[in-house]
Amino acid sequence: GVFHIDGSLILPGTYHLHFKKPGKGFRIGPRNAHGNLSNNLDNDVQPSNRRTALIQLVPKPIAGTGAVRQVAGFYVETTILGGIWDDANSNGRREADESLVAGVAVELLDPDGEVVASTLTSGDGTYEFEDITPGDYRIRSESLPNTKFSPSLSGPTNQVTGVGSNGVSGIFSVGSQAKRELWIGMFGTSDHTEVSGTAFEDIDGDGIQDANEPGVSGLVVKAWFNNRRYETTTDANGTYHFPGLGAGQYKLQFELPTDGTFSPINQGSNSQLDSNANRWTGKTRTFAVLEQQVDDTVDVGVYYGPISDNAFESLRLTEIASIGHGHTEFVEIKNIGDEPVSLEGVRFVDGVEYNFSESKTNSLFPGEYLIVYGKDNKVNDWSNLESINMTGPFRGDLNREERLELVDSQNRAIASVYYDDDWFVITDREYLPWSLTAIDEDAEPSAFSTVLNWRPSSEHGGSPGMRDAQEMPLPESVVINEVLTKSSDGFNDRIELHNTTDQPIDIGHWFLGDYDGATDDPDRTLTRYRIAPGTVIPAGGYLTLSREDNFANKNDLGSNSQFGLSSFGESLHLVAADEYGEILGYSHSVEFAGTDIDISYGRVELSNGSSGFYVMSEPTFGKPNAAPTFGPIVIDQVMFQVEQAIPYVRFHNITSGQVVLYENEEQSWRVGGTIDYEFSSLNEPILPEGYAYLVGSDPREFRSAYEIPTQIPVYGPFGDTLNRLAGEVSLYRPGLENRRMLADRVEYRIESPWPQIASDVAITRTSNSIVGQDPIAWIDSTIVEEQPEFRHRGNGMFFMQAFSTTPQDRNAHNALGVALVQAQPGDANGDGVFNSRDFVQVFQAAKYGTGEIASWLEGDWNDDGLFNSSDFVTAFRIGHYDVDG
Repeated sequence: GVFHIDGSLILPGTYHLHFKKPGKGFRIGPRNAHGNLSNNLDNDVQPSNRRTALIQLVPKPIAGTGAVRQVAGFYVETTILGGIWDDANSNGRREADESLVAGVAVELLDPDGEVVASTLTSGDGTYEFEDITPGDYRIRSESLPNTKFSPSLSGPTNQVTGVGSNGVSGIFSVGSQAKRELWIGMFGTSDHTEVSGTAFEDIDGDGIQDANEPGVSGLVVKAWFNNRRYETTTDANGTYHFPGLGAGQYKLQFELPTDGTFSPINQGSNSQLDSNANRWTGKTRTFAVLEQQVDDTVDVGVYYGPISDNAFESLRLTEIASIGHGHTEFVEIKNIGDEPVSLEGVRFVDGVEYNFSESKTNSLFPGEYLIVYGKDNKVNDWSNLESINMTGPFRGDLNREERLELVDSQNRAIASVYYDDDWFVITDREYLPWSLTAIDEDAEPSAFSTVLNWRPSSEHGGSPGMRDAQEMPLPESVVINEVLTKSSDGFNDRIELHNTTDQPIDIGHWFLGDYDGATDDPDRTLTRYRIAPGTVIPAGGYLTLSREDNFANKNDLGSNSQFGLSSFGESLHLVAADEYGEILGYSHSVEFAGTDIDISYGRVELSNGSSGFYVMSEPTFGKPNAAPTFGPIVIDQVMFQVEQAIPYVRFHNITSGQVVLYENEEQSWRVGGTIDYEFSSLNEPILPEGYAYLVGSDPREFRSAYEIPTQIPVYGPFGDTLNRLAGEVSLYRPGLENRRMLADRVEYRIESPWPQIASDVAITRTSNSIVGQDPIAWIDSTIVEEQPEFRHRGNGMFFMQAFSTTPQDRNAHNALGVALVQAQPGDANGDGVFNSRDFVQVFQAAKYGTGEIASWLEGDWNDDGLFNSSDFVTAFRIGHYDVDG
């Protein structure tokens, strides 16, 4: 197992070693298990990409050697297998004439009893758990009705039972390249062999037969046994019997009465009282029957009660699986109400199309899930199909980014979400097969329209037909909080992580990487740096990592592929992983633009619970972030929901100086995101406190159509188009060496909490002190009314006509020239003039000299919260009184 690379064939420099798998089933063990880079027995290879950290090869010294030792620790995944036999003579030994039993559930447990994997015995009665990491395990077998497990005896493992009377084995160890065999014997305790059960009227619809719930007579029951079909009907008590068919595999199907619907499956803990038929197919799962066993637990409930038609209140969209990777696409809905609800007329109408009226069953009970699969249905390849509600296929495909809308029979939107697989890097570009699952399935419908109520699934492929386990922390629990990409002390980049919760979080084995989502190899660039095992960020705490000490330090145990942060801007990702380098269902990502020396980017919490990433007023590593900075030009109006109007973005110079947008090719402003535009020498400057437009058409046509004043620049046309549903507009100013510095950013959406606008209505910014990504900073531009109380946004900031454009009768929204303007002291009504009308307004408010809290509208023009003589001093000293106005 020793390798040697002759140094005479290699130039001094920096290298990786990359190990190929020696064969099928080989995997890399945990790296640097003893926490010591100099330990010659530790594995030095990162499991996720089979690479070592960077190795510095230097010229051979005069004395000694320049040898570098690297160790690769491989293990071979193991297999645990066995079978279940019908121990007809109950003697505990497997004999030649005793048959194997198919269709019995077997679980692989860890020593603490947690389920690692589960399966059913196959048609030949055997089971197998492949690709298992060497370690300690137990086996647990399903207990069949009216049977017992065979007594434990000593002997070969394939001839005696390996479990106790409770169906659970003792703890056993299995090593690399080893197989462990464990067999299970069980026997029937009845005097004959039979399958029987009951059809009951499920009056309360809970899927459990209560004492007052009678049998259903005359219901047709079909049984498949030994490739033959048998049929019977339930008697007056609702019972049925299939006697004398013998031991083997069975599957039953119940015919649904025309005026009823099947009950929810597998409810409660008593197998004698639950319903075992899939609601959509009426079929049971395949199950085993032994010699001398009566299985009298295969029942079905039928519900004849009322079914609500209030799908609008009861249904929620709970999972979106646009994942690929050999898995099927599906969407999942749930009834969160407290009564059965009809799906009649419920439809997916956007993104994909499906009418639930076409389904075999068109109702959902409280708490039930239903998935609708895509055209390539592979759900049955990796999920227990017989236990979940499933219909389909839907028409169309789930794209990486699109609007998905579910409506009721009255065309009311039950759910409308513009989802994006970019929400999480582990769902982006089909890199890893996680679905999007709802965090709070019972939330109000509006909550499902944003990323805030979605997270990556706990399991690869999602959790179709059931609630997600939500094993990982909630999104935004551990965040990339601040980064410094260009420091005065050389190249010592820094990354700060922050635990936003009130509980400590263990982030040991997690990765940091700068995967760009386009050209990078995610196996390498998502896993550049592994956080040390046992690293815990305390509640509300911070962890700062640096380039010199950590992620570009070859002596740091976690430095898999040394990297730095680009001062020209890039993306950075935090992803959860286990000790074997397997990525788990949590990630947090930031994207930052260019920066100058000692200028950091940091996380800014937004009013809706999400966050943005902005230039900070100062670095604050290890403590709460400073205030964000933006400008000198900001985005203050966006027209994106267009039918007749021309799409545009309006800019506002929030300074008292002129801003030139083009100095030379290396010093020019740029717009990016959903649209793209590079400013050139043809673009005139923006005047002090002035405005400018970037339009999606010929600027001359726009200026003419809306009568834009000549002092207001109109640029364009921009590339691409503003998405009507969701989009991003970022404005970049030039920095050193043509770095693109973020001046402002807007990531708008059509859904709440963003303004709900009609077509051809712009959104207008209400505050230049709140970052552009925050929906609270934006308003529907039609909410500009004449009354001061509607136009006033606080402290003398009014929506008013900053400059004249097309008259209102020619432009219904009349918003192009409307802007947030600071009124002069004394202008209480915000009409742009300080005159006698303002005195009438403030004295009618009757706050003068009373000591009561007053607003600008009530005479507080010096911002001390009161209206008294000092406000008149401020008004006449700073403002201009218009006698004739």
